Amino acid sequence: MEKHNLRLMQCLSLGILLLISFACTKLPARTELGEPKSELFYPAKSALDQAVSERADELAPDVYRQAVREYFKAEDKFEKGKSKTDVQKHLQEAEKLARKAIDTSQSMQSNFPQLIASRDKAIAAQAHKMDLPAYKKADKSFLDVCSDVEKGKIDHARKKADEATSNYRLAELQAIQHNMVGELNRQLKEIEKEDAHKLAPETYQTALKYRDQALEVLSQDRYNEELARQKVKEGEYYARKARFLAQKVKDFKGDKSNYEKLFLQREADLNRIASSLGVKPEFDKGFQVAVSEIDQAIQELKQQEQVYQRQLSSKDQALARAEQQIREAEQARARAEARIREAEEAKQRIASELKTTESALEMRRAAEEKMKAIQKMFSPQQAEVKLDPENNITIVLRSINFDSGRASLKPEHYEVLAKIKQTADLFPDRKMIISGHTDFTGSREFNRRLSLERAKSVMDYLRSAGVAPERMEAIGAGESKPIAPNTTAEGRKLNRRIEVTILAP
Repeated sequence: MEKHNLRLMQCLSLGILLLISFACTKLPARTELGEPKSELFYPAKSALDQAVSERADELAPDVYRQAVREYFKAEDKFEKGKSKTDVQKHLQEAEKLARKAIDTSQSMQSNFPQLIASRDKAIAAQAHKMDLPAYKKADKSFLDVCSDVEKGKIDHARKKADEATSNYRLAELQAIQHNMVGELNRQLKEIEKEDAHKLAPETYQTALKYRDQALEVLSQDRYNEELARQKVKEGEYYARKARFLAQKVKDFKGDKSNYEKLFLQREADLNRIASSLGVKPEFDKGFQVAVSEIDQAIQELKQQEQVYQRQLSSKDQALARAEQQIREAEQARARAEARIREAEEAKQRIASELKTTESALEMRRAAEEKMKAIQKMFSPQQAEVKLDPENNITIVLRSINFDSGRASLKPEHYEVLAKIKQTADLFPDRKMIISGHTDFTGSREFNRRLSLERAKSVMDYLRSAGVAPERMEAIGAGESKPIAPNTTAEGRKLNRRIEVTILAP
């Protein structure tokens, strides 16, 4: 055991020395070897730093220790001005061993996570600072496991790992128990040393009982510290009480008058309690009568308290009902306010809709008045004027009938087109759609192009007459919207037409 502990201590000492060396050594800018020391030593130092971060100093101590020694040898030879080759030989060996230590540490962590966890928990419980046989056994087995893993004997290491894990867990439990009940145990030993356990045996036994209960709690669940601490607190109370009672017993020995003082003191204590309860006990027949009277007064107080509690409960219930009624009234008020808001919103909505409707009616009346004025401008043979629900005014030019397959305007068309110009002037801010239509003679695509050309012919005339071009748009509807059957020559003539639509604002 001492040998294994020595190995561990040597490893830790070397690691500490290495860290101190890294921190304190001042590196010259350039050495006799022709290369900065920092560059020469960096790979080995980096490997050792990584080994520490991988816990190789704990989990692969032998190999790690060898790596540290090689590094120190390199430093020693460097300081003595030895050849670069000689220094590099030790640095390369240090780096190689550090890499091996890292691999071993990773193998330990991969193959024995429970062992490492149990060891960490034992150390966290301060078991390594206590003289615990279980921890010493666990540490010995742990070092054997590390040695086997370094040698690649994983299967052989598993046997020792189970034993080490078990002992670490036992050591952790013992450390937790010691940390929890250590102070109580110290007090109990003081009691025994003072023979207080003989003068206050029942109180002392009660303290022992709570100590044992705390230990049992931790045995069942070592991390149930709250319950265990409650038991220890009770045990410490009874330990202090045992010492106090023992001292009192010692004080009374040898002087019989002290017994009278004890009884009188007890009378005084009971009298103070009785006085606060409104009772005047007598002690000529012993303490029991006085205690009974005090107990009677306490029971009466309890009964009175129960009456008060019932009254208070009744008042609380009445208050709760009143608060519920208030809440219900507030909810009713909130609902009423919500309905009022809804009514106001509905009122505003209706007023807005009414205003919109009135505005629409006004626009409709104005559109109808203008439509009547336009109708007076055209004879029934020249055009038909229509007003749609959106207040768009459409003028179907009946007197403009194109020859089949042609888009040219004729001189007789100019009179009607002049009236279209006058109509456009009545609505200077409105856009106009000029749509051309054909009969069904020819293909659909031909008719579409032809109808567009006819619409453009009218649009060109109006532009030349002074209508702004940005106000007008020409479209070709082709044969898609006939107003008369295409089965007769008269019907086809009517379908070869122009419609001018003045859009509502």
